[in-house]
Amino acid sequence: MLIFILDIILAFNLYLAIRFFKSIVSPPFLMGAGMLLASIISSFFYQEWSMMNFSFHSVVLLGGGSVFFTLCCILFRHRNNHLRLGLGTVDFNKWNLQLIFKILLVLDILYIFHILGIYYQMRDQFRITVLSDLIFARRLDFNAEDSDFELSGISIQISFFYHLLTLVSAWIFALIMSSKMYQKNNIKKIIFPIIILFFLAIIEGVLSGAKGNVLSVLFSIIFYMIIMHYSYSCSFATPKWLKKFIIVFGILGSYFFVSLSSILGRSLDSYNSGFEGLAVYCGAEIKNFDILINKNISNSGNFGAHVFSNIYSKLHIENNINFNYHEHQSINNHILGNVNTQFADLYVDFGTVGTFICIGLIAFIIMFIYNRSILQMVWPMTYNIYGILYCLIAYYVFNWFFAGMLSAQLFSPFLLKYGLGAYVLRLLFNKIVAKRY
Repeated sequence: MLIFILDIILAFNLYLAIRFFKSIVSPPFLMGAGMLLASIISSFFYQEWSMMNFSFHSVVLLGGGSVFFTLCCILFRHRNNHLRLGLGTVDFNKWNLQLIFKILLVLDILYIFHILGIYYQMRDQFRITVLSDLIFARRLDFNAEDSDFELSGISIQISFFYHLLTLVSAWIFALIMSSKMYQKNNIKKIIFPIIILFFLAIIEGVLSGAKGNVLSVLFSIIFYMIIMHYSYSCSFATPKWLKKFIIVFGILGSYFFVSLSSILGRSLDSYNSGFEGLAVYCGAEIKNFDILINKNISNSGNFGAHVFSNIYSKLHIENNINFNYHEHQSINNHILGNVNTQFADLYVDFGTVGTFICIGLIAFIIMFIYNRSILQMVWPMTYNIYGILYCLIAYYVFNWFFAGMLSAQLFSPFLLKYGLGAYVLRLLFNKIVAKRY
């Protein structure tokens, strides 16, 4: 029964997010929607996953932690919530469109060579020519403790640049599409190299062997389309096209998910049905977390060994993780996978009270960025660095239900690196193709 109580708490949490923020790209909505989705899916497998044994402690952490995150976001939000959306005018004549087209086209061509370089590095390392097997080999190597394959330093930096460029291009793409000026010839031709860039970013994501790198590209496009809709409509009302998109995406998304899994070398044949395979990725984390907190956790390793793992890695400090909970779980002959929600890292490192303290800190950092990113809705043509950063971390906020990716990125040089990169791109953008606003 407790799992259904969790459903109710998370539904109430989502109501709070809508009531106080209205925007469906706000941090509490994204986090709350992901958690509620995972909880509902786990409820569907009540018998198969023995959800009748769900513990009260899990409800306190998952339900209470989600509500606490929303309350913290409400506390940290800007009081001037009545923004004059769409105040800034959209005039593409202020941009050198011809130069944008040429730059993007050249960068697309260079991106193709970069992806080919990654492919040949992988092929030379693993001695495999079948693409799906090659991708699967890279994924296995990445998860291994003694990974053998590593991209060259310059390849890593080039990938970072193109990821950042993809985020900026998502803003430009959404700005053009939402303005309905894409039918004009001088504007329409910019769409072509941007779409090519998105396609290449997806290919690079596939080569990495991780679905997240593919889905993040799609997420950034949808994210900015919603932002621009708010700006142009001067309202936080959910657009009709988005409601239809959610239905269509829900239907086609399942097929896409299975197909992508096959391409990445991860067959879903081991599951009893395609839906169960999808549920393991989108709901089993709730059960895995419940299994985790019922264990005798003894973590005497480094302070915040999981949460601050990226910091220890960057500083070349040995990180002794004495309690590793990422082993694959199964129950009643049903595979559950090995991911445990964002709450798992916080709980293992800091306990129950520490989890809530960390949630408050995470909410403060995210809201600091979000409060400044919403100015993108007021001045849509302005290159907003905070908008780029929030688009980047919003994907991890939504994936709170999935794993500890958010804390790993927030408590690391990740944001600083992307912030500096976005700043440099803004300088180049304003200097070369646009006037300073």
